[in-house]
Amino acid sequence: MLMLIPPILGIPFLVQSQAWLIYVQAGRDMRSYSRALMLTSVLGLVVLAPLVLIWGIKGAAIHLFLFAVLSWAVARWTALRVMGAETRRSMDSAPFDRAALVDLFRFSAANLPPVVLTIVFPFVLRAQIVRDAGLAQNGIYQARSRSRRSICPSR
Repeated sequence: MLMLIPPILGIPFLVQSQAWLIYVQAGRDMRSYSRALMLTSVLGLVVLAPLVLIWGIKGAAIHLFLFAVLSWAVARWTALRVMGAETRRSMDSAPFDRAALVDLFRFSAANLPPVVLTIVFPFVLRAQIVRDAGLAQNGIYQARSRSRRSICPSR
């Protein structure tokens, strides 16, 4: 259960990285957008390998947090590099809007139950399978659930 803490701490960074990448997409600079995604992927792999080799599954959990931070940093750097000076000035001088924040919290609260059901439920189900039937059965469950979702089954 403690291994869920690093990925959860990374969620705000992932949300912000997506917001920064939206600015890049809005400017239709797809080359910079693609480069940011590739750089993030390469950095993520470079960080993943040592963490997993040193700390195993705990390293993988820590990697999820570090990957979120790296994603945010690359997306922010890319967006600020491609944004015009006028856009940056307007962002810096924009007043804080408390009503917009309240609306965002309401929207988030309304969307929380479906998100919990679609994201957290598989983790709970797999934890139960591992606890009751073992790690090998979890792998069998994963293989079967993936084969059902396959577009063209190999039968």
